[in-house]
Formats: sequence, structure tokens, C-alpha cells
Amino acid sequence: LYHLCGVFSAISMFMVNTVSNGHLQGDALYTDGLLGGVAAKIWFFLGFLVGFGALMGSLVIFFGDYMSDGSQFSSATPGVQFVLQNFFILISSLLYRFGRVEDIWG
Repeated sequence: LYHLCGVFSAISMFMVNTVSNGHLQGDALYTDGLLGGVAAKIWFFLGFLVGFGALMGSLVIFFGDYMSDGSQFSSATPGVQFVLQNFFILISSLLYRFGRVEDIWG
């Protein structure tokens, strides 16, 4: 159960970064398929939902299992590392997504 948040964060990073800016802005030539350019926007949105959901899930596990009164863990350090792992995956996904330039000819 504890590893699923990290797995979903990594899947979210893949989902968010596979959509180009052209698909989101409507500049790309991708108009085929079942939904056309809307499918790319839905994929992008679902990627962010999965990423934020994984971060919220790690926070629930941290406060529910590591910080509760009847905790079986003697230290909260692994819980903090667990939350930071998911937080840093989400932040790196956002930095890679919005910090790059997709100019093919420049």
C-alpha cells in the first residue's frame, strides 16, 4: 500500500509530460481520433489529478499511520520521506512540463 503513491506519482509524471504544448493550445495538427485535441487535454488533466491524488494519499498515510497516537512506528522520519518523495516527483513533473521550450526550429 505504501508504494502505490510513488508508483502513481511516476505514472502522473509520464502522463503530464507526454502531452505537448501544441496539443494543449490547439496548434498541433492532431485532430484525428475519437475526441481529437480534447483527448490530449483530458489526458493532461487526468495526469494532474493522479499526481495530486498521490500526494494527498501520501499525506493521509503519513498522518494516519505515522502521526497517530497508536502508531506502530517509532519514528516519523520514514513518513516524512514518503511525503517528500511524492512532493518532489510532483514538483519535478511541473518543472519539466512548464520549464521547457518546445521550439523545434529554434
